[in-house]
Amino acid sequence: MRQETAGGTGHRCGGCQFVLSPKHYDQTDEGELPPNAQRFREFLAQEMGEAVDSLADEYGPGRCSVRLDWAAFSDFDRGLAEQLREDPRQQRVLAEQALVNLRPDLERQRRHAGRHARLNVRIRNLPTEHTYRVGKQRTRHLGHLIALTGTVIETEGVVPFASEAAWECQRCGTMTRMKQSAGKMIEPSICGACENQGPFVFNERESDLVDFQEVVLIPQDTELDSPPAVTVFAKDDLCDRMGVDDRVTVVGVFDTLPKQNETKLKTYVEAFDLDVDEYQEVGADSAELSDRIVAFVEEHMDEGSDWGVHRETVVTEFRKKGLREEEVRDTIETLSRESRVDAVSSKLVVMG
Repeated sequence: MRQETAGGTGHRCGGCQFVLSPKHYDQTDEGELPPNAQRFREFLAQEMGEAVDSLADEYGPGRCSVRLDWAAFSDFDRGLAEQLREDPRQQRVLAEQALVNLRPDLERQRRHAGRHARLNVRIRNLPTEHTYRVGKQRTRHLGHLIALTGTVIETEGVVPFASEAAWECQRCGTMTRMKQSAGKMIEPSICGACENQGPFVFNERESDLVDFQEVVLIPQDTELDSPPAVTVFAKDDLCDRMGVDDRVTVVGVFDTLPKQNETKLKTYVEAFDLDVDEYQEVGADSAELSDRIVAFVEEHMDEGSDWGVHRETVVTEFRKKGLREEEVRDTIETLSRESRVDAVSSKLVVMG
């Protein structure tokens, strides 16, 4: 039985599920999209055209997502918005398929950016009835999209995460790709081609990897000695956006870890989007950071063939200096409102 390496079909073999799927979506004609993907496409085209255009102009590391407002989408299609909340992972796949279908140039940019580059649709602005203080999430919320408000007490470093791991059979060379979730790596129990039980070796180059960070939240303004806490898994451009003592709202999927040893289950939240409602400044006060950004733009804006400095270049430069991305982006927006810098498309220039 020869195992194919293309297509999106899941198979069962030896009691273990392995998934053979392409890393990214095929581009299809508009009429060939699944019905829900077609509705997402209509919303992206009609209500989010400016945001999609901005992403196309600025696409790059740290700028690879569009943010879909759930409340606005609910006004557009209430039924599908509820499906998105109740089955968020599958519906977001369809939304991202719709984005690629609407703007094939974005997919070309992603491919040009490298094998681990991403293109995301993020979900934000859940209503208050689906927003909870950390510790108030319940069993009925498992698998659903919820919003949690809390204060950051711990952040780990950013590391690679295998969202889809490729395993190479050392007997016949067949590659088996398996979807992964949080916790211990899942590998095949048997090769679908030669039907031997391995051995298998993890193949990094054929795997789908993404930046990953664990963040721990507790309730805001809690006076408890041992407050409830929740672990948030942030991926890709959501990494490095939260720091200790930040007050945040995280929109994500509340779920259980796949490996459990006790009847009291361990849970986590997979972040789909986040907002830093109030951050603890690090490294520089706001006035100092503003002056440093202006000085950097002024120094570098006449380099190269185009006038100005790419916004993402500024963000990357100051992240290297230990400042959080959210803090830098907020400062750039403030400078633009104050007319100290001019934000021309994806470029920044200092006003005369």
